[in-house]
Amino acid sequence: RQPSNKNAADRNDVMQGFRKLRSTVLADSLFFAAVGISIVWTFGTLTDVFSYSVGALLGICYSVLLGRYVERLGTARESKANDSLRFVPVVILVVLYSKFKDEFSLIMELAGFVATYQAASFLQVFNTNAYGDEQTVSNEVR
Repeated sequence: RQPSNKNAADRNDVMQGFRKLRSTVLADSLFFAAVGISIVWTFGTLTDVFSYSVGALLGICYSVLLGRYVERLGTARESKANDSLRFVPVVILVVLYSKFKDEFSLIMELAGFVATYQAASFLQVFNTNAYGDEQTVSNEVR
């Protein structure tokens, strides 16, 4: 069954808003990573800075892969083979710590990972422009 042109147009509008929101989350993740690294640099050791930076980088990668996964939901491009790809940064995080325990601080690595994508995701609650202007939102409510 082929989707109607109206449904395809609605999906394109939603996906345009989703892509805008995804780029906002990425920019916010980069901001939180920079702020976190600055704070850790001020108060922590070089090992802490390195661990936090690696965790933040993997948190940003996780956020990007999660966004790609969500974008594919409900489309023909959805596949079970790529579903677990979003967990690769988590696996890398665990493997890096298990192989190089002396070079990493687990708490700082996890803090960098969680602080970047979780804080950026949570910040979207306060993003009033996330889904378009007020006119679009008010029309959808009616």
